[in-house]
Amino acid sequence: MAVACFGIQIVTSVTYTYSCSDCHRSRSNDVSLCFHVVRQLFGLPLGFYSIPLGDKIGFQWSFTIYAIICVICFLPIAALILQGKIWKKNINKIPREISS
Repeated sequence: MAVACFGIQIVTSVTYTYSCSDCHRSRSNDVSLCFHVVRQLFGLPLGFYSIPLGDKIGFQWSFTIYAIICVICFLPIAALILQGKIWKKNINKIPREISS
C-alpha cells in the first residue's frame, strides 16, 4: 500500500504543479479546487474498497489495477507536457468568431 500511495503522490504532485504553476497561473485557485474535489471523490472509495478488493482478487492484482488507473490518469498530463506548447499555438490561430 505504501508503494501505491507513493506513486499516487508523485502523479498528483506533477499534475498539480504543472497545471497550476506552469500553465494556468491566473486560474490556479480554480484548478486546485478541481484537483481537490476529484481527489476527495476518488480517494475515499479507493481507500475504502482496496482491502476487500485485495482479499477477493489478490493484492497483486488490486495494486496492478491501481497502477493502471494512475497511468491512465497521467497520460493526458504527459501529452500536455510534450505537446502543450504546440496545442496552445494552434488554439491562438483559431479565428475569433469560431472560438467565441
